Amino acid sequence: MHKVTFDFGVALSEEHHVELLVADVSLARALFEGVPAARLLSRVQLARDESDQAAWDAWLARTISGGEDLERLQRAIARHARQALDEGPIEAENTTVAALLFGFFSNESDDASLAETFGRKIRGPREHLVRACAFYDGRLATGGDVRVPMLEACIRLATVASAGPWSHDRMLDAASQVAATELGIQWKAAEQCLFPVDFHAGPEHARMVRLDRTSLDPLVARDPRELAGAIARAERSPSGPDSPRSRVRLDTFLADLSSLLQHRGALVLAVPVIDPEVDPPVPSSPPSDRPSNIPLDWSQPSLAESIAESIEAGQTSLARLRNLVGRGGEPALDAIGAEMLRATHHPVANVMFAEILARSGRPRDVIRLVTHFAIASDPPVAARALSVCSAPELPSVLRAWLEAMLPTDGAVAPIGPDPHTSSAARLTACVASLEPYPHLYQAVKTLLLRVSDRPPPRAE
Repeated sequence: MHKVTFDFGVALSEEHHVELLVADVSLARALFEGVPAARLLSRVQLARDESDQAAWDAWLARTISGGEDLERLQRAIARHARQALDEGPIEAENTTVAALLFGFFSNESDDASLAETFGRKIRGPREHLVRACAFYDGRLATGGDVRVPMLEACIRLATVASAGPWSHDRMLDAASQVAATELGIQWKAAEQCLFPVDFHAGPEHARMVRLDRTSLDPLVARDPRELAGAIARAERSPSGPDSPRSRVRLDTFLADLSSLLQHRGALVLAVPVIDPEVDPPVPSSPPSDRPSNIPLDWSQPSLAESIAESIEAGQTSLARLRNLVGRGGEPALDAIGAEMLRATHHPVANVMFAEILARSGRPRDVIRLVTHFAIASDPPVAARALSVCSAPELPSVLRAWLEAMLPTDGAVAPIGPDPHTSSAARLTACVASLEPYPHLYQAVKTLLLRVSDRPPPRAE
């Protein structure tokens, strides 16, 4: 089997996890060079919804340690709030936000961009701020080129799609299998570098590298039957001693890769960001046989419930939840999908779970989303999450589920006063909540013709 190594100028080893991103590099450069760091932070704050606002405020206060620095930041964020509202919210992990905070406090001007901050000799943040930011990204305190993590933060803000993360050796196995097929795949760094030439982005410092999409992009246009044949032939071929083929599902990897390549932008190989408050720490050398990034055990039923409880308490944000589920893969999606159907237990968490499942595209999640919508205590909120799902089968599944609330003999269902006891009243409320979403509303609105608008007769 063809052996692939990721010798792309990024220090990677078997201890690392890797992910693939598609990012708008031009936008990332614009954010880095031309947008005040305070405005980026204001847009990040805008992305934290009401249920997460208290946790965001508490995190800022804890990271900055209050005092004049916190007041200065809050004034700057407030001043940029109007423009942030026009430009739209940006979701970001705490590790990415820490890099923005480092840039903001590295300059005396509250309106400086990250590039302006590092275009001159900087005073640097106060020592306690350096320690706080370096807690999330140690490169901010190592004396290296801090522009590298700054630009990487902007690339994450400009990311439009991602796949993974996978363990380093698992990614190598999958890439080797793909390269060994007749698909003509080559894994190599792009000629156009991700970082400007004056950046000191050596292998020990950079955590991202741009990949060449030339041989990968044709995957999107290939006939699925041709891909299936190539996969079958690759799996029947004997594997080399250095490539344990059994550890990787090539069809799943190619499906994820093809889905990612449907988005336009630069293809980036990256080391995933780590939130030390959530993710287990990476052990220092010498390494052991134990993985350095130990995933949560999503097979434990109590895990999804405990995460839901922390969301209800304002201790876990939507961005952090997405990070946890993204690392957990399909077992994590299954766990939050099951917990989501306990509709009355965690209303805020259930909505977050639904928004994540809506983007998965798995058929089993379509069923769960429709079930959650049909039993949710607040149909308009559940409908908003449902509308995010782009699965083509969603309208037909939704109609079939709601139609099951009506009499099987085709009779008109009398509407009752209580949507919790009257299926017709429940159906009416569900259909009404879908009106803002035409592609769903058109599929179910005719069901209202089978609902009586007359109250049920009184018992004598």
